[in-house]
Amino acid sequence: METIRPEVTGKGARIAQAMTPEPHTRGPSDDQAFSIREFCQRWHMSEATYYRLQRQDKGPAVMRLGRKKVLISREAERAWCRAREDEAAT
Repeated sequence: METIRPEVTGKGARIAQAMTPEPHTRGPSDDQAFSIREFCQRWHMSEATYYRLQRQDKGPAVMRLGRKKVLISREAERAWCRAREDEAAT
């Protein structure tokens, strides 16, 4: 049985287009940082889980701006991800 490709029928193209984020919503560039809420959304975790990881010294490094503003850089996110991967491999 031969399958008709989505680009021929046009049906799959709408789904793929709907799932592709707009350029301005793809996330911060390498020189930007994001808030705790944005970090949690990116990793599909609750803020409670984020704070639990921070208490266990397993959270990402943060930058504090003033008394309240906390940001996580892309590099800190990458380092955190590598650390979690290394931890899972052992």
